Amino acid sequence: MKATLEQVAEEALSLSLTDRSALTKILIQTFDPTPVEDTAEVEQAWQVEVEKRVDEIISGRAKTIPAEDVFAQLRVKYG
Repeated sequence: MKATLEQVAEEALSLSLTDRSALTKILIQTFDPTPVEDTAEVEQAWQVEVEKRVDEIISGRAKTIPAEDVFAQLRVKYG
């Protein structure tokens, strides 16, 4: 029996946050199945980037926009 998209989505949404995150990574990899040679290196690079961005926000160097404003702009633009 072939599962429908709705069935798969319903089952996926019943998973824990950790399992949904793992499933998301698996699905994303199907868009570009080229294996990443060193995932630890990629994770480290992302960690450095996240720390840099957090520092920019805390220090005030980055301009942030409240989520409510972003969503309002999107509603105006896309309905």
